[in-house]
Amino acid sequence: MKILSIETSGPLCGAALSDNNEIITQYSTQGGNIHDKLCAELSRRVLEDNELAVKDIDAVAVSSGPGSFTGLRI
Repeated sequence: MKILSIETSGPLCGAALSDNNEIITQYSTQGGNIHDKLCAELSRRVLEDNELAVKDIDAVAVSSGPGSFTGLRI
């Protein structure tokens, strides 16, 4: 089962791909208030680097908090 995981709830913004409970690819960056600019790009890079399309993903996991209001809205 391929899962795209996205983290935006804290200072770290990241996206990862796991397959059968094993992390295959993970990209993250830490910086202030840039999650909106990087979340889509990190997710796109994870998919592209693994030669996958959105239709190949079985599930998407996101952090639900606690965290900043803006970070969770993204």
